[in-house]
Amino acid sequence: MWYHLLDQMSLIDNIDVTTVSGQTTVTLDLVPLAQFRVGGARPGELYTSRWTHDGVVQTQLANQFQFTLPTSSATGSWSVTVQFTTPEILVDDDDVTVAIETFSV
Repeated sequence: MWYHLLDQMSLIDNIDVTTVSGQTTVTLDLVPLAQFRVGGARPGELYTSRWTHDGVVQTQLANQFQFTLPTSSATGSWSVTVQFTTPEILVDDDDVTVAIETFSV
């Protein structure tokens, strides 16, 4: 069931980028599973995230779903990789539990 569902959609609903007073905030909106599930995550469910800026992994942003940076530091090309983990999916050869989006600031 998970494979069929996740193969038809992206785990990332939206990436919202707002800039106010020289600060840029990036907010990642995900399908409400894992820690974003209404009522709390099911045992073993987890979202993780990995951010890259101009091709460089931003380790300080690991597993963050919202962050704010000075706009001068945030400007450029971004990519986020989100992975959904659940004990109900043991093997994911088709990467249906992974979503990748790119955007620019």
